[in-house]
Amino acid sequence: MEARGHDAEPGHHGRAVRGEQGYRLVRRRESWRGIIANGRVLVPEGLRELPSLARELPEMCTWSSPRARRDAAQETGLPLATFPEACPWSIVRVLGEDFWPEEV
Repeated sequence: MEARGHDAEPGHHGRAVRGEQGYRLVRRRESWRGIIANGRVLVPEGLRELPSLARELPEMCTWSSPRARRDAAQETGLPLATFPEACPWSIVRVLGEDFWPEEV
């Protein structure tokens, strides 16, 4: 059973799919892939402008992980526990244009 648009969950877009845990929102991958791809361009550009920030990337990743986790849960409608508390991948891997977590 599917619900579309505002019937899926207030404030969300996409479609909800009925499963063992009730309804869960299925987000369109394309929108997330676009956001991620854009970030993968912006980070190296920023490092070219301020190369000294390269040594700060591990700390920035640690600092931003809780917010990214919360944002992902809110945007997808999935439980917070679905997402790891800390980024499980290296910065080099995350910035790789061919890396997508679901393909691991």
